[in-house]
Amino acid sequence: MSEELRPGTGEAGAAQPGAGVPPAGPADELVDAARAEAATLEGELEVLQAALARLEEGSYGRCEICGAALDDALLEADPAAARCPAHASS
Repeated sequence: MSEELRPGTGEAGAAQPGAGVPPAGPADELVDAARAEAATLEGELEVLQAALARLEEGSYGRCEICGAALDDALLEADPAAARCPAHASS
């Protein structure tokens, strides 16, 4: 067990767990929020990259399950859509 001097006494004592570690504060909350936002953006990027890959291979606008053409309104609402309404939850 490590020993530290007790503040103001000059006496040695057992180190307390977490001693010297500041409590979480606003900066930690900002870091956590930034990490969550980064994870969300990474997920969105993956979806968009998959849509671009489908565009390049010629399958964009078709359901990746059954091959049916996706409705223009669906693609307008979600340009990265990859499944028809029948397979959207699959």
